[in-house]
Amino acid sequence: MEPFETLGDITYAVVGGIATRRYMPERSTKDLDLLVAASEYVETCERLEAAGWTRERELLFPNTGLGLTGSLWNAETRQVDILTADRPWVAEALSASTRDENGVRVISLPFLVLMKLDSGRVQDTGDISRMLALAEEPALADTRTVVGRHAPDSEALEDLESLLEIGRWELK
Repeated sequence: MEPFETLGDITYAVVGGIATRRYMPERSTKDLDLLVAASEYVETCERLEAAGWTRERELLFPNTGLGLTGSLWNAETRQVDILTADRPWVAEALSASTRDENGVRVISLPFLVLMKLDSGRVQDTGDISRMLALAEEPALADTRTVVGRHAPDSEALEDLESLLEIGRWELK
């Protein structure tokens, strides 16, 4: 069973590499990452287990300023990471999610950028610069607002502008 069918009425948003497809040319990724509210995390895990998914391990985010936690689940050759945080930004991110061309709930650009800035991974930095370079000005303004409000790093807005410039140079 697909994880989307398993979740039923649980509010989720696709995040991570698959979510980037909404905002830039597709890149390869091996798993599906889903964000759920902290209040629905246990229920999400219970539904996955009941549908035959196996919890492989808890996910550790030692450097996260966003309070992320989660677990990795497997079913046959498929893998899904269930992520959550008991912070106000999660409710905002879930309510601001959008639907992709297949009707799947995908995190909005501002919150995807916020999460990728928080991760600090090289791949995520590249994703941010490409997504920002392709974004329209209203989306960039929204991203600046979200990052300014929720980023735990005081230099996040400077980093955001630098990544935007790098992305624009890459597109030239």
